[in-house]
Amino acid sequence: MIKENVLVVDDSILICEIVEKKLASNNINVIKAHDGKSALKIVKEVKPNLILLDLLLPDTDGYSICEKIKNTPSTSDIPIIFLTSQVDKNSIVKAFNVGAIDYISKPFNAIELNVRVKAHLENKRTKDALKQANIELENALIENRRLAYTDRLTGLYNRYYFLEHINKLIEKSKLNNLPLWFILFDIDDFKKINDTYGHYQGDCVLKNVASIIEKYFSHTGISCRWGGEEFISSVYGINEEDLEITIQNICNEVANYNFKYNDINIHCTLTVGISKFDYSLNIDENIIISDKAMYYRKRNGKNGYYFSK
Repeated sequence: MIKENVLVVDDSILICEIVEKKLASNNINVIKAHDGKSALKIVKEVKPNLILLDLLLPDTDGYSICEKIKNTPSTSDIPIIFLTSQVDKNSIVKAFNVGAIDYISKPFNAIELNVRVKAHLENKRTKDALKQANIELENALIENRRLAYTDRLTGLYNRYYFLEHINKLIEKSKLNNLPLWFILFDIDDFKKINDTYGHYQGDCVLKNVASIIEKYFSHTGISCRWGGEEFISSVYGINEEDLEITIQNICNEVANYNFKYNDINIHCTLTVGISKFDYSLNIDENIIISDKAMYYRKRNGKNGYYFSK
């Protein structure tokens, strides 16, 4: 069984020993401190499950120690119970205001001490479990969103992400009066690669082509796997001359890339259709223009690009 650490902070060695004797069990480990400085050091290093804190200490007071613990994000959830002989209303109200969860008056009753400590430890365990469950749930939601928007093979976004987020890029382009381009990539004769070398090698080609496209456009827009052997990028704020250079570089890199299969050297090429976004048309209509540009280039010689006019 994992022991829970309870820190008792009291300048009285006798009080600390009494608390240790009353609480020590198979699942409670009592740690002792006799001043504020050593208490804060232990809190930082150990992060106890609960703190029993004397109101009056030789170098400070319990209120200040409590505030420091509660104002530190890594220790703010540690429950603090004040041990005090000052049970007047103002002292108790101040204790709760600085973050204490409870108080036990001195001289304390052993049964009351055990009951209160165990109750607050149980409450801490419940809160910690709930916090962890919420973290795991949030992580699961993040992962589900990632999977919903990511092509699992290539790691690029998928068409659902593209269609849900492209409007932000369109509005940004319109607002800043900067060009927005739709670029459709198709791997030439991809079926032949699959039929000749198998789908595993075809998958390797897809992943490497995707990484090349993403390398050039990761900071200027959205790139995704559109489906099959097709990829689409929407690129913002680049002029036609610079875009043409970039597209040519992508085509050259893919054409020169060695998709090695066992001892066989495999090469492939891209055909690319490019269109400048027309705000008078919807997204689907703009994609169709890029698609037509790509097929125009296919009919007039693969391994290249065509700008829709």
